[in-house]
Amino acid sequence: NTEALGGLARAAKLSGNPKLADTYIERLRAINPDDPGIARAQQMGTQSDHNADLQQAGKLAQQGQYAQAMATYRKLYGDTPPAGDIALAYYETEAATEDGRPHAIAGLRGLVAKNPGDSRYQVALGRILTYNPKTRAEGRKMLEAHQLDPQAVEALRQSLLWDAQNPATAN
Repeated sequence: NTEALGGLARAAKLSGNPKLADTYIERLRAINPDDPGIARAQQMGTQSDHNADLQQAGKLAQQGQYAQAMATYRKLYGDTPPAGDIALAYYETEAATEDGRPHAIAGLRGLVAKNPGDSRYQVALGRILTYNPKTRAEGRKMLEAHQLDPQAVEALRQSLLWDAQNPATAN
């Protein structure tokens, strides 16, 4: 399974075991010399490199440099971040860019569908949906389902303020 070999090579590289990573890469190359997993594994750094890049992406996002943060996130994870806090940071940062918002919404919708018991994805998606007057009602509905979550309450309040400041956007 070439996908598994590529994943094993990347995991070995991240854990700081380049010899094992090279072994998996050579096995992958023997099966398919043009497999894209080879390049991805070879470009991976160590876990400390990964953590430093992740921290840098977070700092850039906090500074409002969303495009630069997304460049780093994409270098680390491509278009599909791993589930959990990283996915939340990735998609929330991506949603802060006009071009990235549709992909972020689609990614969060997928996480909501796969993890219906994890309210973090629902709250993040609801908040992002409130950014646009056209999807604001859907976002509010999602947020209203989490009235004990302070982030949901704050996002709901903010969406109501936007409409109060601009009655033409009210649905």
